[in-house]
Amino acid sequence: MLYRTLRSLNHAGVRIPRDSVISPTWPQATLDRLLEVGVIARVAAPPLTEIPNWKTRAKKLARHDVTDAEQFLEADDALLARWLGVKPATVERLKTEVSRWLQPEKDEGCCGG
Repeated sequence: MLYRTLRSLNHAGVRIPRDSVISPTWPQATLDRLLEVGVIARVAAPPLTEIPNWKTRAKKLARHDVTDAEQFLEADDALLARWLGVKPATVERLKTEVSRWLQPEKDEGCCGG
């Protein structure tokens, strides 16, 4: 599952900035507690067809039941590379692109943001 960090947090000595999209493998009790106290929130993953310039990729991936951003980000890189006909490095770049697309836009013009 995908989550957005609503506040910065540290896990195993690694700082995870606010507004990061993460797919942690933490124990369910940990995730439940972080949800309860408002540190993380579930991400509503849009269909891949909603991502700009992804209609062709979305059509290819739909043949393999990968239809939304969460399924794409959590899918095996080697399988995605085969299904899309690209190199594994390209899959990494595409995952970064989708993850960034899920990030809220920073308002640089307001309130010291």
